[in-house]
Amino acid sequence: MKKTIAALAVAAAGSAMTLAAPASAAIQCKDEFQWIKGTG
Repeated sequence: MKKTIAALAVAAAGSAMTLAAPASAAIQCKDEFQWIKGTG
């Protein structure tokens, strides 16, 4: 029983670390204008 709880805790911690990874938030520019995804 204790091994199962420990395994769940390790799996939850690994998932939390993966989800907390920062997204690529760099501003992208084309010529003199900021490029916004989805505006073509």
